[in-house]
Amino acid sequence: MGVASREVASETVMTSTEDRDAVLRDWYFEHPEALDPTPSGFKMRLRVWVLPARDTWRHWGIFEPLPAAGAEWMVRMTTRKRGSAPTEGERQTRLASSIADDLSIAIHQVSLSAEHIQHFLAQLAGISLPIRAENIVGLDGVRCGVELQTGLSAGRFAWWGDGPKQWKELVRWHESTTRFLSGLFHR
Repeated sequence: MGVASREVASETVMTSTEDRDAVLRDWYFEHPEALDPTPSGFKMRLRVWVLPARDTWRHWGIFEPLPAAGAEWMVRMTTRKRGSAPTEGERQTRLASSIADDLSIAIHQVSLSAEHIQHFLAQLAGISLPIRAENIVGLDGVRCGVELQTGLSAGRFAWWGDGPKQWKELVRWHESTTRFLSGLFHR
């Protein structure tokens, strides 16, 4: 009796180096510390991001100074322009030569007093919300999120569009905070 052979269909995970590059671009943008590590004398405290489907992605990292570093906090904004040719300055901040030409990343930073940052952190600390929320799915629109790091504890919330109705207070905080942070870099 012979053993029958059966061909098993396999699923293609990535079809090309372009797909791999797209995954890398997204991963690096969602993990900007890999692209641009935490500056010496600081620790990451808060991350906030806005990733529209058809516009420039923005990520803000808020860094708390270590005790010996001084009183000024640092806010770093990382932007990813989609579908445009990078300027010479943006080319210098490219992730790697393998990343496709539809990506340009720019990193800017400013110092900010502790009072400004403490205001947003206190507002965020006052928000209470369920960890599990309704599942929202979409193709276009905006992905948003917040990640807070305090010592050994951390929390990360991400959503699409207007966010789950159970997280409305967090979504309002996010909108207010990103407006303020954007204003720091567009004066």
